Amino acid sequence: MKFLIGLLSFFAIFSTHGAANNIPAQKQPQHKRMHNPALKNVNTLGLNKRSAARKVSQEYPGKVLNVKESSQFYKVRMLQPQGKVVDFKVLKSNGAIKKESKD
Repeated sequence: MKFLIGLLSFFAIFSTHGAANNIPAQKQPQHKRMHNPALKNVNTLGLNKRSAARKVSQEYPGKVLNVKESSQFYKVRMLQPQGKVVDFKVLKSNGAIKKESKD
């Protein structure tokens, strides 16, 4: 009986330890996600069109005109208060914003 209890407790500890190592990418610290080349072009942050538009509008003034999705980024087109149209790329892998002027 003691053997059976010990065996069950061993499996309980082992299964808990294994689950701790399988943390989803969203819960891992940013520095650990960036060093994994397999996650380079993957949407590890759970971004969608709405959250990409919100992220850009929080950092830059203006009105979001549209959002398009590609495999690696979201392209957010914005009309700035000066009347200039600017495109922003929000990378799916890390949420970084890159500004591109529209001529």
